[in-house]
Amino acid sequence: MISFLSSAYLYSHLVREGVLWGIRVFCAICVVQLVVLVLHKLAVERRERREALLKSRYLARMYRSLVERRVMQSKPATREEYDALSDVCIYLMSSASAAELRLIADTARECGIADFYGHELARSHFWITKYQLVEKLGFLKLLELAPVFRRVLDEDEDQPQVVAKAAWALSLICREEDLPHLFARMSAPNFMSAKFNEHLFGNIIAAFRGRGESRRLLSLLSELLEGESIPLLVKRDFIEACGAAGFGEAEALITWSAQHLEESPEMRIACLRSMQKLGGGKVDSFILAGMRDSDWRVRAVAAKSVQRCSNDVVPALEEALSDQSYHVRVNAALSLAHKGEEGRAALSRQTGSRDRFVREVSRYVLRDTEVSC
Repeated sequence: MISFLSSAYLYSHLVREGVLWGIRVFCAICVVQLVVLVLHKLAVERRERREALLKSRYLARMYRSLVERRVMQSKPATREEYDALSDVCIYLMSSASAAELRLIADTARECGIADFYGHELARSHFWITKYQLVEKLGFLKLLELAPVFRRVLDEDEDQPQVVAKAAWALSLICREEDLPHLFARMSAPNFMSAKFNEHLFGNIIAAFRGRGESRRLLSLLSELLEGESIPLLVKRDFIEACGAAGFGEAEALITWSAQHLEESPEMRIACLRSMQKLGGGKVDSFILAGMRDSDWRVRAVAAKSVQRCSNDVVPALEEALSDQSYHVRVNAALSLAHKGEEGRAALSRQTGSRDRFVREVSRYVLRDTEVSC
């Protein structure tokens, strides 16, 4: 009995000592974590103050260089200085004139920004680091960086985020020899999205326009639209981009696409949307043809895309109120409400229609228009 009690006491004593040691260790760990967090916070704040000071200094120097029309030649010595100078250059490029852009680009070259980050990109193995470096280099829009971006597109297939960012960067400075690399990526089935492709095409259009090479771009893309080297959906993305970018020079190309790539409803819709955004004398005929299309999706888009059309489309919109598709009818009614007195007169006539839906949607749209006015 005594031995049992003594063993039980010893066991409870060991448990108590173990718990106390655990509490001490836990408290020590908490103290160490608190100290580390405080030191880390102080280090981060110090680095941020250092970065802000460097950026303010480089910004003042760059403003002085822009006023004096000369290239700044004080080459950075540390990574922090390179980051500060590149951020200042990117910030100034966002609102600079053409002459100032050339001066800022020359400064970036003279200070070795492209070489520094290009070297960092070549030796980096982490995708997030590569992504950040490609993004920073892309914002600089230096033509000599095109081989760097092409290399990333061709060699980093296992890092889709980096490849997408390299495609974006290359599209900003795109030249004729860069197009095959971009089209190869955009044509891949697992590459990003149609909206991203449209954004890339918009950048390509802006790059060629900025160099006065719009006709050459149209010639190259007309060959691609006629050929089979890129998928039909990528062709559709280009047509969409023409409208979004206000690329009026592509009107003939859009017309050709509507006539020769008509087997795809998506392409017909893209042509409708682009032509509506561009306006011009052909928009009425485009919209009227779209409203007679066999696919209800095309008719619905046509009925909605009448903002730049004349009132010649009002009879077709009135007829579309009796369309088999609900979406076409609603879009037609809403478009008539925004076509002035002639459109509202058509809706008023249809309030007495034998078709119950036509009567109700006409009354609803008219009432809603009166309330909003």
